[in-house]
Amino acid sequence: MNIIDKTSWGIITARGGSKSIPLKNLVPVCGRPLIEYSINAAKKAQTLSTLATASIRGLCFLR
Repeated sequence: MNIIDKTSWGIITARGGSKSIPLKNLVPVCGRPLIEYSINAAKKAQTLSTLATASIRGLCFLR
């Protein structure tokens, strides 16, 4: 019997409480919010079955 679970989660933590740059994950870098780069990279990962972002405002499931 195979007992290894093939489910893997990716969790991107997105704290917004920076003292120097408030809500830094939403600050545009080259026209896109900073967090978008992490989300796009995680979406390309073939090994993740579920992707979520976690911030002080809550948890968001992306797939």
